[in-house]
Formats: sequence, C-alpha cells, structure tokens
Amino acid sequence: MLLLIEEAKTQREELRHQIQEVRSAVVSNLALEQDAETTLDNNLKLHIQELSQTLTRVKLNKFRRDEQDYKRVQSTPGRNALVRRQDVHGLYLLAYLAAPPLAKTMNLSLKSAVLF
Repeated sequence: MLLLIEEAKTQREELRHQIQEVRSAVVSNLALEQDAETTLDNNLKLHIQELSQTLTRVKLNKFRRDEQDYKRVQSTPGRNALVRRQDVHGLYLLAYLAAPPLAKTMNLSLKSAVLF
C-alpha cells in the first residue's frame, strides 16, 4: 500500500513537471507568434507607407505635367483653351481632395482649388 502511495506521489510530481514544461512551451510559442505578427504588421505598414509615397510622387509628377500642358495650351492662341482650363481646374480640385499631402506640397487650399 505504501508502495502505491509513493508511486502516486512520484507520478504526481512528474505530471507537475510536465505541466510546467508544457506551459513554458506554450508561453514561448505565444511570444514567437506575437513577434511574428508584430513583424508582419510593421512590414505591412512600411509597404503601405512606401506605396503611399510612390502614389503621391506619381500624382505630383502627373499634376506638374498637366500644369505644363495647360500653360502651353494657354499660351497658344487658337486652341480650345477653355476646355484645357477646365481640365486643370479639375486636377487642382482632385489634388486637394484625393491627396491632402500633395495639396499641402503644392500650397493648395480648398478655396484656391475651387476658384482656380
């Protein structure tokens, strides 16, 4: 009988030790998963930021090209300058509404975009 009690105590201690090992493994796995998620989130934010900057640069370059076209058409008599002026007016408004950082770069306000 004492032998059975002693064996039960030994098994209980072994189980406690195994439970601690499993808990440690779960905690370390959880920490690794959280680190992986954090890394993925940071990479995603970085890619979004890079894409946003690229998009802003592309919009700014297109705006500058269109502005140069507008100035060229305005300086050329006999062309449909009114239509081109309306196109550029739309671009000013689009630049203000779609890309506030771009509008800030170009020192546009909503009033100047609408009244252009």
